[in-house]
Amino acid sequence: MRRAEAAVSIDVPIEVVWAVLTDLATYPSWDPFIAAAEGGVAVGDPMVLRVRLASGRQVTLRAKVGRSVPPTQIGSARTAILEYDLVGPLAAMNAVRSRRRHTLRQAADGATAYRVEEWFRGAAALGVPVGRVQAAFRAQAQALKERAEGLRHAAQPAPEPVPTA
Repeated sequence: MRRAEAAVSIDVPIEVVWAVLTDLATYPSWDPFIAAAEGGVAVGDPMVLRVRLASGRQVTLRAKVGRSVPPTQIGSARTAILEYDLVGPLAAMNAVRSRRRHTLRQAADGATAYRVEEWFRGAAALGVPVGRVQAAFRAQAQALKERAEGLRHAAQPAPEPVPTA
């Protein structure tokens, strides 16, 4: 089994990151690799992602949500998980099967740790360019950070002007 991953700390509460991560319609506005996204994020929902490859070509990926846990208090931590399996002809033939997991964990300081991981298995999994996937995950994680933190700043009121004498 092969694996790609990326992680980033996002300086906003977990609910903000979850809202961005689960609003598929807005992905094209912030995710550098998604040209279009539709579907739902409840268990069993289908997802359709139109992905821009580094070559400029676009491909359509279809997925089925297998796990969707909104921000939940578990012990002393708040966590959330969105996990889905990519589906299609290669998966049906067991050539390449993959599972992608987005995990959020809110730290005591209020920041949210975000991690994306994808596991590839099957007869043709060795042909998956894991290094490229990992680089894309790093760029996507950074874009998620910028989008979520930007929303926090946009929601804060402007400071009152200081009176001058």
